[in-house]
Amino acid sequence: MQTCFTQAMVSLPMRGGTMSHLSMRPVPSAALPSAVISNRLLATLPADTRHFLEPHLALVNLAAGALLHSPQRPLPHVYFPVSAMLALTHEATAGRQMVVALIDRSGVSGIDALLGVEAGATTTMALLPGTALRLDAGHLRAEFDRSAEVRQRLLGWMQVVLTQVVQAAACNRFHSTEQQVCLRLAQLISDEPPQQLMATQDQLAELLGVRRERVNQALGELQARGVIRQSRGRLSVLDRAGVVRLACNCHGMWLDALLRARLAAE
Repeated sequence: MQTCFTQAMVSLPMRGGTMSHLSMRPVPSAALPSAVISNRLLATLPADTRHFLEPHLALVNLAAGALLHSPQRPLPHVYFPVSAMLALTHEATAGRQMVVALIDRSGVSGIDALLGVEAGATTTMALLPGTALRLDAGHLRAEFDRSAEVRQRLLGWMQVVLTQVVQAAACNRFHSTEQQVCLRLAQLISDEPPQQLMATQDQLAELLGVRRERVNQALGELQARGVIRQSRGRLSVLDRAGVVRLACNCHGMWLDALLRARLAAE
């Protein structure tokens, strides 16, 4: 039976999100304990590490498009997503960004800082709005250097990110636009309740780093198959299993990388 995803609605950001008081707002500290548990990576860190980090964590609300890290800029903070979805993007051509990795509540942004890199090579932005835990990168780096167990957890997450970056290059080269659209839809709705995605064809094209015409054709084919419905900048997933089935094998590889990281943390 087909079910329209309308219980919650999220919007893909427009190009050019910037850090501002409107895009990042603090959340009352009473919500901090449950947020720490909600981020899977943070929850698996040793108890002594969590006790050290917790006083330095700040729970913030991120609007879609909030800019967290920029290329060749210092990395003062890392972000552990709670309900937000973050994206690493790379400039594929002049003025056109493509998403190379997604960061949900399984991980953390700003991993370059753990390797002693003062400035990252990619842009990190909030793809879907929500909350995240912000932490001074130096505190996490100190625990990374101090504890072998913490290093194991964080290196496992680094592997997930690197797997996505490598897959993004191959996916963009060898997989059809329809497969890439289904991959991103499956990733965006993997841990969320049924929802409707507010996104124009231009935004989806930017997300994938391809021309709008290719996205338009792919969405038309998916709608003809009955797995999605699009109307006035809104996209409803009618058959999530169908979306996963039509996605390229990068989706399975992404899930496998996440599973390996979680098993290594147990």
